[in-house]
Amino acid sequence: MAFESGLRNMYGSSAQAAGIEFRKEASAHVVSDIKQLLMANLWRRNWNEETAHRIFEWRFSDLDRQETVLAYDHGRPVAMVACSQRCWIVNGKIIRIREPSDWLCLPEFRHLGLGVMLMQRLMNEPEPLLAIGGAEQAQTVLRAFGWRQRFEARSYLLPLSSRFLTCRAASRLGRFVKGPRWPHPQLWQRRKVSWHHLAASERIPNFPIDAAGYDIMPLIDEREIRWMQAAPKEMGTFFCLVFSANSEPAGLAIGRLFPYERLRYVRLIHVQIPFPSVAMYRRVVSESIRYAYDEGADVAQLRASCPLLQEALRNFWPNWSVPAATYWWEKNGAVPGTRSHLTFLRGDDGVLPYPT
Repeated sequence: MAFESGLRNMYGSSAQAAGIEFRKEASAHVVSDIKQLLMANLWRRNWNEETAHRIFEWRFSDLDRQETVLAYDHGRPVAMVACSQRCWIVNGKIIRIREPSDWLCLPEFRHLGLGVMLMQRLMNEPEPLLAIGGAEQAQTVLRAFGWRQRFEARSYLLPLSSRFLTCRAASRLGRFVKGPRWPHPQLWQRRKVSWHHLAASERIPNFPIDAAGYDIMPLIDEREIRWMQAAPKEMGTFFCLVFSANSEPAGLAIGRLFPYERLRYVRLIHVQIPFPSVAMYRRVVSESIRYAYDEGADVAQLRASCPLLQEALRNFWPNWSVPAATYWWEKNGAVPGTRSHLTFLRGDDGVLPYPT
């Protein structure tokens, strides 16, 4: 498109004149460069060297399907886009999708358009790209490049205990009050659906993916679950619950428990059931957050684009939700159908936020 070509010409000549070099590498090969860029310039984390090493090795090296595009100024990393690759069901076929994350550039180099040029390199790859959320400036660039806003996803916040509501009220008064911890009334209603933790030697359930009825849905990678379970302790605790009914697999929930702003959170990264229904989604979500409450969680975070899952979440009162902007890019202009099941199982969405 003319706009994209203009940006490439305008920024490309400036970057070339400035001596900027671009490289695309497996993330495992450039962990030290990623660490140098993030820790020294952008993240401002209170990590010692040992903690930083463990988290960066786990995040960028231990899962082998990740790559990173970097810009260098005379050998110094100054901009990057990390990218994961995952298999998805798209319009009835299994295809590989790229999931960009960690798209950033040092402030003093932004006038060169390095972030734009890095994203262009990913857009020239054969696989489609899927982005959800992100800074408004980044979304503006994606829209300008012709990325399609195809799906309607929402991010949800569900209070699990009275402590969350107490802290929310106290923060508006500029103080912190550690009140009693009573469960949300919805959590008193236990439903009769059994579950167990996915064991280290256990395979994930083999759900009939054609029965889900979605035009786009991520496929769960067993290696990714093991990778999450092996996260450094500073990242919190990842879990995978397998649900059953009448001795048959009936659902799965992947989540992360972590401390944040004086409370304990659970992020339900992904929920999947073999035959989607409001009733079954409600059971799996309710039991998952009941488990999280028993483990100390005060608030749950979820993302949902499936109308059935969204309807199930409306049963949990109160809940707060906001739109999660979703963008799709494919070189040939093709787009999936609109029936989507988008969760936090995309890019680095499931492992955010990082500990401070």
